[in-house]
Amino acid sequence: MNEEMDPSTDEESLPVLPGFREMALRRITQDRARLIAELAQRRRDAGLSQTEVAARMGTSQSAVARLEADNVDVRTSTLQRYAAAVDSRLTLQVTNTSTESNRIGDQQ
Repeated sequence: MNEEMDPSTDEESLPVLPGFREMALRRITQDRARLIAELAQRRRDAGLSQTEVAARMGTSQSAVARLEADNVDVRTSTLQRYAAAVDSRLTLQVTNTSTESNRIGDQQ
């Protein structure tokens, strides 16, 4: 096997970025919480119950309640189904977060 193509050969030589994992997890958690809060608000604005949204999604009311409580690491496809159930569309976007206040090691 060509060593250049084997990702395990250089794994130990990769640089360690202290605090990166924690920063990324914090950012992911915050973004997911904002997204779920917006979807739940759209549900309420549409006058839909969790049970009605669950029926449209093909799942249970308790699954919708867990999703809205942000107690689960939800799949993108589940969020897309929820958005469709409240007559919305989920779009994903990649943005650059390398600003002065978001550098690795900075505390928020």
